[in-house]
Amino acid sequence: MNKIEGRKYYMRILLISILGGVVVNVGLGFITDLFGLPLYLDTIGTIGVASVAGVLPALIVAVCTNIVCGFYNQATIYFSIISILIAIIAGSWLPKKKQDRPVPVMVTVLVFALISGIIGASIEIILFGSPRFSLMARFSDYLTSNFIPNYNFNFIVSHILLDIFDKGLCVLVAVGVVGLLPDEACANIYNLCWKQTPISKQQLNDHANTNPKSGRLQKRITVLLLTAALIITFLLVWISLSIFWDFVTHTVGTSRAENIYMMKQYLIRVVLIFSGYFIFVLYTGVWIAKYYLVYPMNAIASCTNNFMSIDNNENILKENVENMKYINIKTNDELEYLYNVICKMAEDSYTQMTDLKYQSKAINQMQTGLIITMADMVENRDKDTGHHIQKTADYVRIIVEGLKAKGYYADKITPKYISDVVLSAPLHDIGKINIPDAILNKPGKLTDEEFAIMKTHAEDGRKIIERAITVVQGENYLKEARNMAGYHHEKWDGTGYPEGLKGQVIPLSARIMAVADVFDALSSKRVYKDAMPFEDALAILQKDAGTHFDPKCVEVFIDAKDEVRKVMEKYKD
Repeated sequence: MNKIEGRKYYMRILLISILGGVVVNVGLGFITDLFGLPLYLDTIGTIGVASVAGVLPALIVAVCTNIVCGFYNQATIYFSIISILIAIIAGSWLPKKKQDRPVPVMVTVLVFALISGIIGASIEIILFGSPRFSLMARFSDYLTSNFIPNYNFNFIVSHILLDIFDKGLCVLVAVGVVGLLPDEACANIYNLCWKQTPISKQQLNDHANTNPKSGRLQKRITVLLLTAALIITFLLVWISLSIFWDFVTHTVGTSRAENIYMMKQYLIRVVLIFSGYFIFVLYTGVWIAKYYLVYPMNAIASCTNNFMSIDNNENILKENVENMKYINIKTNDELEYLYNVICKMAEDSYTQMTDLKYQSKAINQMQTGLIITMADMVENRDKDTGHHIQKTADYVRIIVEGLKAKGYYADKITPKYISDVVLSAPLHDIGKINIPDAILNKPGKLTDEEFAIMKTHAEDGRKIIERAITVVQGENYLKEARNMAGYHHEKWDGTGYPEGLKGQVIPLSARIMAVADVFDALSSKRVYKDAMPFEDALAILQKDAGTHFDPKCVEVFIDAKDEVRKVMEKYKD
C-alpha cells in the first residue's frame, strides 16, 4: 500500500473512529439518562478519539454528541462548553504513548472534574435551580446541615466529587481501550492532521527559531478569527434577544418583571450555547491556520534559509535539497504550488552549482597546466636552475602555511590566498623569457651591463602576467603571480629592485618568494659555484632578516627546517 492509499485508508479509519466515538457517547449518555443513574459517561468516546487522533477530531465528537443528545434531553445542549473543553485538554494531555503525555492521567482526571463540576453545577443552579440527580441534592443538603451552611457551594463540591468518579471512569476506559490498539495505526491516524511530512516539537521550534518573525501570522489569524467570531456571536445574540423580547412583550402578555426574568434566562441559555460553539469555531480556525499555513511556511523558510546560507559544499548542498524535498507539503492549494516551485528551483540550483564546480575545477587544472608549461619554458632555457620552480613552490608553501599557523598576517592569509600563492609561485621568473641566452646561461659572473639586463626580468615578468590577466580575466587568480614576478627581488630595507619598495609595502607573496628564491640559489649547485651547506644557507637568511627579508618569513622558514630539508632531498638527484 503506497502513501496515498495508506492515507485514504487511515482517513476512513478516522471517520469510523469519530462516528464510533459519537455512538459510544450518545449510547452511554442515553442509558444513564433513561435509568436515572447519577453518572454521565458521555465523554468516553471524546477522550478515546482525542488520545488517538488529537484535538480537532475529538472536538467534532464532542459537538456531534451534544447535538444528538439534545434530541432526547434538551438540557444537554447547554453543557456543550464542558465537552469541548474536555476534548481540547484530552487531545493535548492524553496521547496514546505515555512518554508523550505532558500531564499524568490522574492530574488530567482532576482537571476534568474541576471543569465539569464547577461549570456544570453553576449551569444547573442558574438554569434549573436544583441538581439534576436527587442523590446529589440529598448529599448537598447533608453537607449544608452538618458542615458549611452554603447550599450552592456544597452543591459544587458534590458535583466535583461525582465528576471525579465519572471522569476518572471515562478516562480509564478510554485510555485502556486505546492502549490495546496498534501503535503504528494510532500514529498514522494522529499524523493525518499534517499537510507535510510530520515533524517533532523540537523540529517545529528549530523551524520557528530560523524565522525572526515566526508566530506573527498565526497571531494575526487568531485575532482575525476571534474578532469575527465575537462580532458574529454578538450580532446573533442581539438579534435573537430582540426577537425574543418582542415576542414576550407582545404575545405572552406577562408583567415587565417577568419579562426581564425571562430575558435573563434566555440570555444565559443563548450565551451557554454559543460559548461552546464559539470555542469550537475559534480552535478549528487556528488549527487549520497552523497545519495549512504556519507549519508548512516555517518549514519552507527554514530549509530555504539553510540552502542559501551554506558554503559551496556539494554534499551539504545535496543534503539540503533532499531535506527540502522531504517536507513533502500537500495542502492542495497555492502554498503547495509555491513549495513545488521552490523545490524545483533548489534542485536546479544544485545542478548548476555542481556543473559550475566541475567547470571551475577543469579551468583551474587548465590554468595550472598553463602555468607549469610557461614556467618550464623559462627553466628549460636556463640550463643551470635544477628544479628551481618545483623547489621554490614547495618552499613558498612551507612559509605561507607557517605564517598562518603562527597567526601572522591573519587578515591576509586565507585558504584561497594560500592556494593562489602556491599555484602561482612557478611563474616568479617568467620574465627571464626575454633575457638573451648568452646572459641567462653565462657560466661566470655577469658584468654591470649584463646584470642590468638581467634585472629587467622582474619588470618584464610583471607586464607579461598583467597582459595575461587582461586576456583571461583571471585577476583574482593571477594577482599574486604578478606580485611575485614583479617584486621578489625587492628588499625589506628598500635597497632592492625594480622599484625599491620597503617593508610591508612589498606584497606579502613577493616577500615570501624572496626567501624561497634566495635559499634555493644558495643551497643549489651552479656552474660558477658549489652548493652552500644547508645550515650555512639558513644562517645567511637569519643574518639578513630585517634587511633583505621579512623577519617573520625567515622565522617560520627556519622553524620548518626539517620539512625544508625533505624538499631538498626530494630533488637532490
